[in-house]
Amino acid sequence: MKTETLNKLEFDKIKQHILSFATSQIGIELIENLFPYTNPKIIERELKLTIEMKDILAYDDPFPIDGIKDIRIALRRCEIEGSFLMPSDFLDIKSVLAVSRLIREYLSKREDKYPNLWDLAKNIFVNRVLEYNIDEVIDESGNVKDNASPELRQIREEILKKQDYVRKRLYSILKQISEKDYTQDDIIPQRDGRLVIPVKVEHKKHVAGVVHGTSSTGLTVFIEPAEIVELNNEILQLQFQEQKEVERILRELTDKVRENLKYLHVNINILGKLDFIYAKAKFALQIDGYAPEISEEGPIVLNSARHPILLLRHGKNKVVPLDFKLGDGSSIFVISGPNSGGKTVVLKTVGLLTLMAQAGIPVPLKESSKLKIFKKIFIDIGDEQSVEKDLSSFGSHIKNLKRIISEADDKTLVLLDELGSGTDPAEGGALGIAIIEKLKSKGSSVIVTTHNSAIKFYAYNNPQIECGAMEFDHQTLAPTYRLRTGVPGSSYAFEIAKRLGLDEEIVNNAKEYLDKAQVKVEEILSRLEALEVEYRKLVNEAKEKDEKLNKMILEYKQKLAEIERERKKVKREALNEFRAIVENARARIEEAIRKIKETEASKESVKEAHKVAEQIEKQFDQISKQLEEQESQTIEIKPGDFVKMKDGTQVGEVLQVDGSNVVVAFGAVKMVLKTNEIEKVEQKEVKKLSLATDLFAQVSTKIDVRGMRADEAISAVDKFIDTSFLYGLKKIEIIHGKGTGKLKQEIAEFLKRHPNVKSFRLGSWEEGGDGVTIVELNVD
Repeated sequence: MKTETLNKLEFDKIKQHILSFATSQIGIELIENLFPYTNPKIIERELKLTIEMKDILAYDDPFPIDGIKDIRIALRRCEIEGSFLMPSDFLDIKSVLAVSRLIREYLSKREDKYPNLWDLAKNIFVNRVLEYNIDEVIDESGNVKDNASPELRQIREEILKKQDYVRKRLYSILKQISEKDYTQDDIIPQRDGRLVIPVKVEHKKHVAGVVHGTSSTGLTVFIEPAEIVELNNEILQLQFQEQKEVERILRELTDKVRENLKYLHVNINILGKLDFIYAKAKFALQIDGYAPEISEEGPIVLNSARHPILLLRHGKNKVVPLDFKLGDGSSIFVISGPNSGGKTVVLKTVGLLTLMAQAGIPVPLKESSKLKIFKKIFIDIGDEQSVEKDLSSFGSHIKNLKRIISEADDKTLVLLDELGSGTDPAEGGALGIAIIEKLKSKGSSVIVTTHNSAIKFYAYNNPQIECGAMEFDHQTLAPTYRLRTGVPGSSYAFEIAKRLGLDEEIVNNAKEYLDKAQVKVEEILSRLEALEVEYRKLVNEAKEKDEKLNKMILEYKQKLAEIERERKKVKREALNEFRAIVENARARIEEAIRKIKETEASKESVKEAHKVAEQIEKQFDQISKQLEEQESQTIEIKPGDFVKMKDGTQVGEVLQVDGSNVVVAFGAVKMVLKTNEIEKVEQKEVKKLSLATDLFAQVSTKIDVRGMRADEAISAVDKFIDTSFLYGLKKIEIIHGKGTGKLKQEIAEFLKRHPNVKSFRLGSWEEGGDGVTIVELNVD
C-alpha cells in the first residue's frame, strides 16, 4: 500500500495519536514504522494482543510498563571486547531488568486471562543476580558507590581526609591575606583539579605559589600556595587511582552484562513490542475500539462504525454511526446524495477502518462487524489539479485512475470520490460507468461516490451493484449523515442553495434551464426519499410501541401468575385448616361414642351419634370436593406439562388428558390420576424438585403393624401398598404377628378388596409363618 493512500485516508494522524501513548523510544519507532499487514494470522494475533492489553487497562491492575530504557547502543558497545559501560548505562540496564521482571510476573499470574500476551512475555529473561550486582555498584544518581570495592572506599576516604586538610590550610592562608586586603573573596575555588585561593591581581607577587589562571574580568588570579602544592599533587594521584579503580569495577560489571547480551537483546525487543501494544491499546480505549472479524474473502460489514478522527474531535454522541455492507453478492457500492451529506466520510471511514484493522489497531464499531483483508488500497479523492505538471483537475483524476485500473486486482479496495465530475456530465457519466465495469471485471471491491445521474441509475438498474444514498431531512433541508441502501439519492442542489441563502428567483430560473426529464427524475428521487424516511420513522415508532406492549403483557402475565399462586395458596391453607377442624370434630365425636358405649347407653343413642357423625363427615366431603373442584378448574393441564401429586415431591410428565383423568409418567411408572389430585409444576421449578430422587431411592419391602389397632393398621398398609406400587415393587411383606389372629383376618379382608393386590398368602416357616402375609402386587 502506498504512503500517498495512507495519508489521504489519514492513517498518519492515527499513528500520531498512538505515538502520544508510547513510553519508550523503541515503542515510538515501532509505531512510526507501523504499516498495515496482509497476512491474516499476523493481523489476528496483533488484534488479539491489543484487545487483551485493552482489557488489562480497562479492568485489571495497572500494567507495569514504566521504566523501558533504550539500551540498544549500550549493548552494541558492550559487544566490543575490552570496552566498558558508563554508570548511566548500567542504570538503564537495571531499569530494563526490573521492568522485565515485573511484566513477566504480572502476566504469569494472568496467563489464562491473557494467553497471547503471556505467550509473548514468557520469553522475557529475568536475572535478579545481575540486577542486584548493578544495584550494589551504581547508586540512583549514576555514581559508583564507595563500597563497590574495599580499595575504592579506602582511596576515597584518603582523598577526603587530604582535601579536608588542604581546605583548612587554605582557609588559614586566605584569612591572613584577607587581613592585608589581598583578596576580595572568602571562597576556595578549584582550578585544573587543584584547590586554590583568589588573589587580587595587583597583589599576586605577595603570595608565593603557582598561578592557575585569572578570572573573566582579569581582576583576580587563582594561586595555589607553595606549601600545599605537594598536598594537591598527592590528592591528584589518589584521584587517578580512584579513576583506575572505578574503571576496573565498571569493566568487571560490564563483563557480567556481556555474559547476558543475547537475553538482554531479547528483552528489549519484547519490551518494545509490549510498549507498542500498550500504546495501541490506550488509543483503542480512547476510541472504544473493538476487533472485528477478519477474513480474506469478505464481506465488509460495518455495524455502528464511526470515523476515529471525527470521534476524537467531536465525541461519540455527535458522530452519526455508519451501517455499511459490501461483498455479499456485490463488490461495487455506488453512493449518491446531497453535497456535504457525508458521502466522502463513508468512503474514508471504510478505507481507514480497513487500514487500522490490518495494522492490528481495534476500530470504533460493534464487535459483530466484519472486515476484508486487502493487499492493495487505492483512493482517488479531492482536487488533484497540478499547476507544476500543467494538469487540470479532470486530467489529474484520469491519470490517477489509469494507474489504479492497471494495478487493481481481486485483492484490491478502490475508493473513488465524485466519479464522473470535472467534465461534461454525459461524457463523465459514460466514462465513470466504463471504469466501474472494468474494475468489476477485475474482481476489485469498489466504493464510489457520485452526483452523476447516469452513474446513479446505472447502479440502480444493475443487480450486481449495490446503491445507496445519504439521507436528507426534508423539513430542515439539511443532511442527516445516515446512509440508506437500495435506492439512489438526489443531490438536492436547489434545496441546499436555498437553505444557504441564494436568491429564490435564481433557483427557480435555474430549474427552467435544467432538462425537464432531469427535473422529473430529481423530483421523483426526492419524493421517494421523503416517503422512505417517513416509512422508516413509522416502522421505528411501531417497533417501540410493540416493545412497550410486549413488556406490558409480560408484566401483566407475571402479576397474574403471582396473584393466581397467592389465590391457590390461600385456598390450600383454608382447606387444610378446614380439614383440621373436621378431623378434630370427628375425633371428639368418636370420643363421645366411646364414652356412650362405656356408660352402656341405649342403642338408639349410639345410633343417633353415629348418624350425626356421618352427616358431619358427609358435609365435609361435599365442601372439600367443591373446594378441590374449584381449584382443579383453574388448572389447565396438557400433555408435556410437569405435575406432582398434592403434598408430594415426585414430579412426573403428563402423557395424556381425558377429561378429569390424567395419565402421568413418574419415571418408568405410569399412573391415572384425577385433576384434583395433582398440581402443575412450572418448567423453571422442575429442577428444584426431585424428579427421580423419591422414585428411585431405597424403599423397604416390609411393613410392621404389630401393636396397632385394626383401623390404624389398615390405613398404614393401604399407604404402603400405594407407595410400593408406585416404586414398581412386585412383592411385599406385612408383619402383623400371630396374637388372637383378629388383625391378620382384618388385613386379609382388606387385601381381597384392594385393586393393586394380585394375590396374597401367609408366609412359610422361614418367612415368618402365620405372623407374616406375603402380598404380590399388580405390577407389569
